Amino acid sequence: MAAVVASKQSRQWWKSAIVYQIWPNSFAASAGNKYGDFRGALSKLDHLVRLGVDVVWFSPVYASPCEDEGYDISDYYNVNPRYGTKDDFDALLQGCKERGLKLVMDLVVNHCSDQAEYFKDSAARRNGRDDWFIWRDGKVGENGERKPPNNWLAAFGGSAWKFHEGRGQYYLCVFSPYQPDFNWELPEVRDEVHRIMRYWMDKGVAGFRMDVINMISKTPGLPDAPITRPGQELQFFDQLVFNGPRLKEYLDGIYAVYRDYPDSFNVGEMPATTAELALTYVQSGKPLEMVFSFEHVDVDLGPGGKFTHRDWKLSQLKEILGRWQRTMQDRDGWNSNYLWNHDQPSPFSRYGDDSAEWREVSTRMVAMWHISLSGTVYVYQGQELGVVNRRAWTLETLRDLESINAYHGIRTQRAEAQGVPEEEVDMRDVLVEIQKKSRDNARRPVSWTADKYAGFSTVQPWIDNDDDYKTVNAAAQVGVPGSVYEWYRALLALRKQHDTLCFGRYVDLLPDNETVWAHVRKDENAEWLILLNFSSKSATFALPKSDPNGELTRDYTTLESLDANTIVSNYDEPAPIAATEAGKLTLRPWEGRYIRLE
Repeated sequence: MAAVVASKQSRQWWKSAIVYQIWPNSFAASAGNKYGDFRGALSKLDHLVRLGVDVVWFSPVYASPCEDEGYDISDYYNVNPRYGTKDDFDALLQGCKERGLKLVMDLVVNHCSDQAEYFKDSAARRNGRDDWFIWRDGKVGENGERKPPNNWLAAFGGSAWKFHEGRGQYYLCVFSPYQPDFNWELPEVRDEVHRIMRYWMDKGVAGFRMDVINMISKTPGLPDAPITRPGQELQFFDQLVFNGPRLKEYLDGIYAVYRDYPDSFNVGEMPATTAELALTYVQSGKPLEMVFSFEHVDVDLGPGGKFTHRDWKLSQLKEILGRWQRTMQDRDGWNSNYLWNHDQPSPFSRYGDDSAEWREVSTRMVAMWHISLSGTVYVYQGQELGVVNRRAWTLETLRDLESINAYHGIRTQRAEAQGVPEEEVDMRDVLVEIQKKSRDNARRPVSWTADKYAGFSTVQPWIDNDDDYKTVNAAAQVGVPGSVYEWYRALLALRKQHDTLCFGRYVDLLPDNETVWAHVRKDENAEWLILLNFSSKSATFALPKSDPNGELTRDYTTLESLDANTIVSNYDEPAPIAATEAGKLTLRPWEGRYIRLE
């Protein structure tokens, strides 16, 4: 292959932007509120400006009964009173504008709440909304019993269909019965979504993160899912609800709205999507600017679902992220570069070592890995403080609908299989996986101070605080040299100062090494070598003569002055990287290096 110097990328503002996600329940509360709110968020905007943030993305803040923490929207034109009033939201929006921050909202339009007037009208066949949702007659079982239209298992457990007594039909609800799926085949539904978008963008909102947007077009006919759970009536729907034949058409309609708002921002969440398929949706920023992929955060999901165990190798993670990097960089696509969000556990626990011995240094290394990859950088609240998973969850302390339903579902299955009462089922292994993967790990209040309730609020929060908030909090880190916050701040600033770290070509040098991640970011102006040890032991390795695909011309076995050219190291005490054996390099446990090559 001929040598390639740089990726072929157009350069829109959103590619180099730093996006900070706020989970509104848990970011910051004004006095007396157990939930985060608009006034609380407004009081913390300077924290984000200092960090280097350009875009603030708020998870759903619309009116909602909050069966799924706001992802069940009952009124798209109003805000949830738990967060404040519309005036409070407007003040927050103005506060962002005054600080040069763009505010992005969540757009949840695959489904809404069963309390929305849209759904109530449809169930009652009134106001012309009869077919706004996906209604089907049921099947008849062998004994004449009523059965759902197909065998799909809902994402949060139980059937993906709910019978509505008033209408006498089933409605599709692929997440939970509280979240009926819109019928996007109806033009009136699409028109209403476009009206909602324009309403908020006319107020000054910069754009949207679009929740599970590739589910708005499903497999025609909604056929039964293949049997992947032998002996179970309900089966994983897998690809049947994703990337349907009309998705591109529906996304083009959404893009037509964005086109009327210059410098707008959008990102689509797209589970079960390959890099090649995603490229068709984001090439040259049309109809989407970028998507959230899931492969790298699904690497530890077991064969029985999220809360079953799976070992993974570093080479698997390299292959996944490398494939997404390569696919986008040559054909003017773009990635969302994220490790954490409201649905994921802490990356410092998942990919690093959160033990007392290695937490600090591995947290810094994981941050270096994150910032060194191509794609718009997303930082989740608390990530800049180095927050790790809670040490243990009990059923009583959980708040996440997904985790709670999974616990009950697995316990019921085991009780039936073992022929014992549910209270006698051993669930310790499930609680271990919940500790590792529950969404509640991301949804705890941000720790602002060491005061009672971590400075989040003056009252007991809706969910327990972090275990270690008295030592890991913003007051102990902002402006403090060597803190995780200042580390992230410096890395984000470095990325903005050097275009190569944002737009440069990504090339993996050691794809098969299970301990060291070594890659290059290169363009016509500079070349950076990134070395990362994903291990609690020292790692000795050799760089190759050239990269495996022959894309670069440098002989990496002859590099000199690596210590002198190291721009970033996560160890305070310098140590030579060259080993005693010729041609070998050594990284200390969880050591990371950014080296600018001459």
